[in-house]
Amino acid sequence: MQFVFSRQFSSRLAHYFTRESLTELLETLARNPTQGRVVRGLKGVRKLRFADRMNQSGTRGGLRVIYKYVPRSTMIILYLAYRKSDQDDLLPRQRREILNMAEFLSLLGDSSNSSN
Repeated sequence: MQFVFSRQFSSRLAHYFTRESLTELLETLARNPTQGRVVRGLKGVRKLRFADRMNQSGTRGGLRVIYKYVPRSTMIILYLAYRKSDQDDLLPRQRREILNMAEFLSLLGDSSNSSN
């Protein structure tokens, strides 16, 4: 499995993940890339609840990881991570940015969920 980190995801790595918890996230996604629930209207983008080891929170109150699995190229694009305590859901601006990236991917040949 190949992982691609967006600029937004990369910029928050040190705030949300230890080396061990990032490894755990990537292993979790590699084992089951469709684990997160599909976010309506975002072309197959998924939201995964993930334990926040830095704040000692479980999955319910922990991190949200926004990503897209591209089965054709066995790739996972990690768009964004945020704490549930910082924001309840994706902001409209974040949704637009993620949708733009997802639409760009579909232009490059990702037909896995182009109808969502």
